[in-house]
Amino acid sequence: MRKLGRKKANRNHLVRNLLTSIILYEKVVTTEAKAKTIKSEIDRIITKAKKNDLAARRYVAKILFDMNAVKKTMEVLAPRYINRTSGYTQIYKLGQRVGDGAPKYQINLIQEEAAKKETGKASKDKKTEKKTENQVESKSIEKEEIIENVEEKESNGRE
Repeated sequence: MRKLGRKKANRNHLVRNLLTSIILYEKVVTTEAKAKTIKSEIDRIITKAKKNDLAARRYVAKILFDMNAVKKTMEVLAPRYINRTSGYTQIYKLGQRVGDGAPKYQINLIQEEAAKKETGKASKDKKTEKKTENQVESKSIEKEEIIENVEEKESNGRE
């Protein structure tokens, strides 16, 4: 583990604060060493949370400071990454910090897209496409019928 220029207790609190922040806000701007340190830790937390039992909840609560972060991890993040085994974060270089010129990095959680999840379900997609096409056609026919009925009523009322 990286020492980050701090004693053990201060380093642990720093890492726990960063982990809580990345779970709550889903992105954090920090230095390269801190980003690389919390990348492995966030993987451990989310992997453990995917078990979704009492022991996992207690493990996550032991590490994170905020109970809202624990709740979000168990109810939002764990189901989001249920099909992914690891690699829940990405690190991007942003440039240099103004004060001391240290390189800034942004670490954020990967957003699972619905399109990626549905690519494995091609047969179901074709069926839903057919259904939606039929629904669109039936709705357009219904609209045309309604418009015709309204026009007939208006022409009957004018006579």
